[in-house]
Amino acid sequence: MVEKWLLQVQQTMILSLKDVTKSSVTSYAEDPRKKWVLNWPGQVVIAVGTIYWTRDVTEAIETGQLKVIYVHVLESCIELEPLV
Repeated sequence: MVEKWLLQVQQTMILSLKDVTKSSVTSYAEDPRKKWVLNWPGQVVIAVGTIYWTRDVTEAIETGQLKVIYVHVLESCIELEPLV
């Protein structure tokens, strides 16, 4: 009985995380990064931030724009530093 209940709790948590992460991906493209970071759970911020970082770095490598992405990453770090 308890095992069944725990499995249901686990399934609900997984569905909830999927929903929150999906919403966060959409919000990332719409909100300023400083605001976005504060509006979502830390685990989701790390996951979604990594998705976008990977996309941006891959694009920069493919187009020979590594210096541009480097400057962008530094600016992002400087912008978020006061929040840490």
